[in-house]
Amino acid sequence: MQNKAFSVLEEKAKQFENIILTDEEIWQYCDTIPDFWKILKERFRGMNCDVKLIVYLRRQDLLVESLWNQWVKSFYKTTRTFAQWVKAKRYSYYPLDYYAHLNKIAGYMGKENILLRVYEKNAFMGKEKSIFSDFLEAVGLSLTEEYDMENISSNNGLRGNFIELKRQINSIPEYRQMEDFLRRPVLHASNHVNNLDPSPNTTMFTLENRMSFMEQFRESNERVAREYLGRENGVLFLEEMKEIPIWEWNGDQANRDLLVIMGEAFCAQEQTLIQQRDSIRRLENSMKTVQNRVNAQQNTIRSMEAEMNSMYNSSIFRAYRKIRNALKGS
Repeated sequence: MQNKAFSVLEEKAKQFENIILTDEEIWQYCDTIPDFWKILKERFRGMNCDVKLIVYLRRQDLLVESLWNQWVKSFYKTTRTFAQWVKAKRYSYYPLDYYAHLNKIAGYMGKENILLRVYEKNAFMGKEKSIFSDFLEAVGLSLTEEYDMENISSNNGLRGNFIELKRQINSIPEYRQMEDFLRRPVLHASNHVNNLDPSPNTTMFTLENRMSFMEQFRESNERVAREYLGRENGVLFLEEMKEIPIWEWNGDQANRDLLVIMGEAFCAQEQTLIQQRDSIRRLENSMKTVQNRVNAQQNTIRSMEAEMNSMYNSSIFRAYRKIRNALKGS
């Protein structure tokens, strides 16, 4: 698989002066592949390609909240509350000591080849001051009208009651053994309700717990700010930690939220049934076409048999058989 991927890239390198690859999974999974950065560097060097790495860093406490939300929402189907999940350090697979991880990468690729960006609204560059304009600026481009901004796919988390509803669904033993078929209905319900009645911004951390959690990364973040961004004050993340309301279950809206989930689930089920009915209809039509061809072939064979029988019983063939029998008798 790896050789196939690099073969594709090698062909692209012959066609284009610049190639952009994006994958948010590389940050945590690179350590699970032996000699990942060494192999990557050697293979791109063989293509005569210089490698530049664009790295976006998100504040660790905000990232951990997002990771937990993803674990509840998606295929991990976690049943742990946020406090239980953090206490068990289920986030430990994700490198949160940014300085140590950046240095490990820089040891192979060179610190000068790492373009560090901070994932904060007030840190985004470019005309739009958005993640889109910021990324384009990082690769030497500008966000202009030629870029299609209509079909943007957002990786939304669950909001309001929906995070707890999905966590409870995850705890059903039978559901845990099945495909996570309610993931999309719950997410669509969350997005639908939030569009109609936007949920207030809440958090899973108290301010005290947030500050305590971030303290373990203070020195690492300061060194990143100084050595990779040239910020002498050692401030990596500019956004101020504020007191944000803690998430709470909203019982008054629970019935509505459950109803919307049911509606989304029924819609998803009906879409599946429509697709299955269409597939069955196409299969039936294909079978009819095949059967018509078989019938046509059978008719052709019967016609040929009739012709052969007619020829066999003709006067010429009768004379031939008499002559053949006479010769056999002599």
